[in-house]
Amino acid sequence: MKSTTKPPEVSLLDHRIGLRNGSTIALEATAKRLQSAKISPPADMRARVEELSRENGHLRREVQFYRDCFDLAQHFRHTVSNISQQLQVAYYMDAVNNEDAIEFSNGLATDLRHALEHLADDQLGIEKSWLEFWEVEDTEDEYKNGI
Repeated sequence: MKSTTKPPEVSLLDHRIGLRNGSTIALEATAKRLQSAKISPPADMRARVEELSRENGHLRREVQFYRDCFDLAQHFRHTVSNISQQLQVAYYMDAVNNEDAIEFSNGLATDLRHALEHLADDQLGIEKSWLEFWEVEDTEDEYKNGI
């Protein structure tokens, strides 16, 4: 049975890490890296153990990065779900007077905007931490140049 799972696509973050000779799962799954791994002569046992230990540490850090991203997404999903439920209850129960409907809607829109801002700030912090791990400086030039 053939597996239909594709390797992850290389993201902007992966690319930036790769430019600093770092590695991520997405970078390791590229055809170039896979071919290189097949061709490279096996290192001596001590060097190979050190290499695998380093790689293990990098993978653990990458897993933590994605766990943090998942936690943020779950928190945001919960917030949006609560706002959606408030809207549904207000609609079905006719719980908001027509005079208060605009204020109620604006309050929920503000809650949603704050949740988005919180998500964006937290994502930026997680990404910054990930880049610091790889000793990548976060520069605006890289964003502007698409690197």
